[in-house]
Amino acid sequence: MPFLLDSDALPSEMAESINYLLANFGANLTADPNSGEISGPSGIIVAYLYRYLAVKYADSADGSVNFSNSPTNREYYGLRNTNDTIESTNPADYIWNKVVGGFGTTKFLFYQTNGGRQINFVAATTAPDSTYLQESGPAIDLDIVTTTTAYNTAAPSIYIWTSTSTPPARPLTTSTYTWATGAYTAPSGWTTAPITNTTPGSYLWAITIVLVVNSNTVTSTLDWTNGAYPLYAFSYNGDDGTPGATGANGISAITAFLVQNQSAAAPSTPSNTFGPTAPAGWSLTAPSVAVGEVLWYSFGRYNSSAATLDGVPAGQTVWGVPTAASVFQDIRSDNWNGSNPPTAGTISTHGTAGYYIQRSTGDMYLNSVYGRGVARFDGANSGTGGITAAIIANASLAQNAGVEALTNNTFVTAGAVRAFNQSSGGGNAIYAFHSGSGRALLAQSVSGTGVEGTGTTGVIGTGTTGVRGNGGGPGGLGVIAFDDGSGVAALDVLGPMRINNSTLVTNLNADLLDNFQGSAYARTFATNSGDATPSNSRIVLNGNTATGIPGAYVGTSGSGDTVIFTVQTTSPSDVRLKKEIHDTDLGLEFVNKLRPVSYKLKADPKQQKGYGFIADEVEDLIGLDSSLIYHEPDWQVGDQKGFKVIHYPSYIAVLTKAIQELSAEVAALKAKG
Repeated sequence: MPFLLDSDALPSEMAESINYLLANFGANLTADPNSGEISGPSGIIVAYLYRYLAVKYADSADGSVNFSNSPTNREYYGLRNTNDTIESTNPADYIWNKVVGGFGTTKFLFYQTNGGRQINFVAATTAPDSTYLQESGPAIDLDIVTTTTAYNTAAPSIYIWTSTSTPPARPLTTSTYTWATGAYTAPSGWTTAPITNTTPGSYLWAITIVLVVNSNTVTSTLDWTNGAYPLYAFSYNGDDGTPGATGANGISAITAFLVQNQSAAAPSTPSNTFGPTAPAGWSLTAPSVAVGEVLWYSFGRYNSSAATLDGVPAGQTVWGVPTAASVFQDIRSDNWNGSNPPTAGTISTHGTAGYYIQRSTGDMYLNSVYGRGVARFDGANSGTGGITAAIIANASLAQNAGVEALTNNTFVTAGAVRAFNQSSGGGNAIYAFHSGSGRALLAQSVSGTGVEGTGTTGVIGTGTTGVRGNGGGPGGLGVIAFDDGSGVAALDVLGPMRINNSTLVTNLNADLLDNFQGSAYARTFATNSGDATPSNSRIVLNGNTATGIPGAYVGTSGSGDTVIFTVQTTSPSDVRLKKEIHDTDLGLEFVNKLRPVSYKLKADPKQQKGYGFIADEVEDLIGLDSSLIYHEPDWQVGDQKGFKVIHYPSYIAVLTKAIQELSAEVAALKAKG
């Protein structure tokens, strides 16, 4: 082949090589002047006749559906090869190609040209490598090579000095950067390299333009006028310092150091010494300083002459007043807003922001403390009512509690607060005391136990509400106990508990109820349209006898102090109570549509298997306008309210009708036989 094309071949050279191919490979190479495609023996497109390749997108093989310039959510892309940069808007002018899986919202068409009017296409989310360009709309020029993988980089800068910190005006002209030599000319008043300037207070300003281009780029424009390239202070000359005082001839300065305990009084001014020597107990080199010590220093003036100079006797050193190099005193933060120093035990003097450390007592007053890791407190401090504690927390100002402990770590099983008393002499792991009307201790757990106490005495609570625990999830336990004996009886009790600080309840069925003198009642108990009636310091929870809803009876007549759960299996059926009586319209056909299921109730602690129907499925068959299924809007279980209910006794009539229909069919079959 007589042609060897360079990477930057001229269009005339490319056309000449294509014409040579067409003339000499006619049997194996074909060209379509309409589409511009040059195909090889197997029909593979090897090149194009014309210079420009237009690209469009559509959702059909002929381009008629959703013809557009964007690949987003399109299925096909079309190509049209011409010598015209104006792109056709007629889908029929394009050769359409399907993309596997479509473009969607993340795929794009990338292309690579390498001379000879050849091109490679890839539909992908990112370019295969740096030689590929993303198709962006305008017709692709097949004579521009994109396969260059080498790049040149440069960061040319210009500089200018000013006498103040005010930035100079940006240049009004551009420069040309020649890649072969790296040469460029700075705008008027600027230089291409920093120049020397020793004037105090002067600023050196600079503009830098970062260039990254293909290796075949000859020149680049440096647009110094573009505000996208920042004008920044490159250097600064500081002002001259204040001249020092002229010293007396023959006087030299020396320094002496002293370390002593921070509790000791400040040292007095040392007496004169003979020669350049340190005072007694002092040294001429800085010693190491331990914790609790203060480093002092004193400046001395030594006269090495034979006569008194500037008040310093000949051959002596006069020492100045000692100065503490490290000051040990009370420390406070800049935002401290309490008293100075605070008064221990008086909340109002502690402030609400910052911190204060008192040197004389060692007390620390910290506001808004954030800590990580493990905090340990040893020792006992005087607490309320003579009680001592390792930590004392007072609720003050707008705070609702002395201590609040939260945890959202799913691996924590011990709880937000864990208290353990190791003493064998008794005592309490947690002791909560509050003299007001609030709660001494409030514990709430999303899925665990609000308060759990173990030991000789599990939990002791005093106050209007002694102990209150909310177990908020499946399997959680709460406890409510009132020491005045007139409030709510505890419902969740794992062991003995005290009521009125005197009576020990060991039998929940009897002792608990007998030791309440007020009206005890159960909270959030779903009565299912029944009623809850206090009776003789007890409570009767009745189900609905009209619908057969279960009821709970506590201390009913003749039952003693026991709890009885009953289910009403009968329903009123006297003809005097009914109207519009007709034969049932439901029978075998309806029964065949029912889906009998087995199930386990989520709230059943024994998790026994039950049998029945799903109310929602029956509702889909017949609706809510019959006694087969109805809605209980006030029935609440946990945080959910309103449930569909199946009235199983009503199914007896339907099943009876189905049996009658089956019996009739059997009788008919026997009659035929």
